[in-house]
This record gives sequence, structure tokens and C-alpha cells, in this order.
Amino acid sequence: MEHIVALLAPICTDSPCGESIRYSPEFDRLVAARKQDDETLPSGVWQSTPRRADWKEVARIASELTIHTSKDLVIMCWLGEAWIRLRGLLALPDALALPVLALERYPADLHPQIKGDDYDYRAAPLGWLAQHFAKLVTDAPLFISGEESVSLIEWQQGKLVGLTSAQAQTSIAGALVSGLQWLERLSVACRSWPEASAPSFSGLEQKIKTCQQALGSTLPEQPPPAAQLTVPVSTPIATFSSREEAYQILKLVADYLQRTEPHSPVPYLLHRAFTWGHMPLPELLNELICSDEAARQLWRQLGVLP
Repeated sequence: MEHIVALLAPICTDSPCGESIRYSPEFDRLVAARKQDDETLPSGVWQSTPRRADWKEVARIASELTIHTSKDLVIMCWLGEAWIRLRGLLALPDALALPVLALERYPADLHPQIKGDDYDYRAAPLGWLAQHFAKLVTDAPLFISGEESVSLIEWQQGKLVGLTSAQAQTSIAGALVSGLQWLERLSVACRSWPEASAPSFSGLEQKIKTCQQALGSTLPEQPPPAAQLTVPVSTPIATFSSREEAYQILKLVADYLQRTEPHSPVPYLLHRAFTWGHMPLPELLNELICSDEAARQLWRQLGVLP
């Protein structure tokens, strides 16, 4: 997350998000680096080499602009796209965390800025993210074995590599869980927006969950531990250097239980607790109090509500 912290640092004291550069030469260079031809379309009589986007250059330009010139959701979404293109699904958490943290830190100054009650300009990049990232998740390598890989859409068509790397699949499974958590925070960040403007992330959420189902059908079961005699020893109580470290440990426990007990409700409750831990208190109380009666009864049994 260190690179995201650097990307979110204020540009200057008076203007932490800088100025909008949507019509500047710098923005034009970023647009040019992203351009690529649709190779599914017929090329006609004149054959030429298809133009392909330079995703490393996109990531470089977008990072520099975000750090030094303008903190803009459009540029951040394109940066996230470049990360996924370069690193696959392992980059999904970072690609979602960047706009989430930017919205939480700079709700008024972040570009595109909200004009009065008009949220459409602010919502447009997130609508693009929801639609475009769903396609990226579908097309990115999901199963990896050496130089061979299979995407979700290829898996749905019946293709699967003969030998998959359990380590690679486990890493991707963890990234998908983390991605869903960041997507939930993104939904929370947009919850107070007018209903007509608030983007829907349900399509992207469903694609990520479908990837999880596909991985769950092929991940090897963990063998039971070999029986052995153990001598009880006193275990020191764990200590944490910070609140955030404690929550990260909670997330690791939830991720582990998600992989080993995917049908248990416990890991999902732990992931929810992790999300709650990063929500402002008014939003957390609103979510708990506004739940239906069955949910409120559960909170009472757990001691959350009186």
C-alpha cells in the first residue's frame, strides 16, 4: 500500500488535489498511451499493424500526474486499469483501493468535483470503472500454470490448464476477497449520493464472485494435520503495535477461513467486521440501526446493540 499512500499525498497545502487537467497536453499524452485498435473488427483492404496500448507508459504517466499535478478519478481509474493489465487479478485490490481512499480523503476537492447537487461528473468515472473492470476481471488470467493461463471466460467455455499452480491460485483467491472488501467500501462511499447518480457495482461484484466459485471448484483441499503428541505450553498473548495491524491480522484470519471453510458464515462475518472497522461511526451506526428486525436481533445477541 506504500505506493498508494504516495499517490494520495496532497499536491500542495492550498490545493491538495491540484487543478483539473482534462484539456491539457499532459492529459492528451495519457489518452494517447491508452489508445489501441479493436482487433476484432475487419481491417479491410489495407493491412496494417494494430495499434496497442502501452500499459507501462499509462501507469507511469497516470502515477506522475496523480502525485504532482491533479488527483482525478478518471486518471486513477485508468491507472487501476493499467495495473490489472500488467499484473492481472493480483492488482485488483490496489485498483479499487486507490479511488476508494481518494474519495474518503478528498470528498470535496477530488476531481471531477461535485457541482452543487449535480453528482453526474463525479459518478461517471466510477460507472466506467464498474463496467470496464468487470470485463477486465473476466478476461484476466484466473488459472496459471507456468506459461499457460486460463481466464474466467475461457474456464466457462470448458478450457482448463492440465496442472494448475495451487500457490498462484491461492494468491489470486486472496486478491479476490480483498477486492470485494474494497468494492464494498466504494459502495459505502457512494451511498449518500442521489439515487439517479450513484453507480451500481453489482455487475462487477458478481464477476468477482464467479471467479471465486471457479477457483473454489479447483483449489485442492487442505490435508488434515498428522496426529502427533503435543505437550501443552503456555502461549504468550499477542500484542499489536497499532489498531491497523490488529485489523490486518483479522483480515488474514478471515482470508484463511474463507479458503478452508468456504461454506461457513464465520469468514464472511469477519470480513464484515473488517469493513466496519474502517467505516466512520455515523455510517456504521446507521447501517446497524437501519437493518431489518432479523438483523437487529442478531446484533442484540452479539452484544452490538442494546
